[in-house]
Amino acid sequence: MRKEGYVIESKRVPFVAALRRINESATLEPPGNLPIKEVALTEYWLSR
Repeated sequence: MRKEGYVIESKRVPFVAALRRINESATLEPPGNLPIKEVALTEYWLSR
């Protein structure tokens, strides 16, 4: 994809932010014992 001119970007985001974005399109309920405030994910996206 990089050869086609795309730039792959990434950013660390809190799980809460990712959960909010997911719940705009689908329904996701994390397990009750998951520490969602402490978990971070890496978010990837493409740009030109």
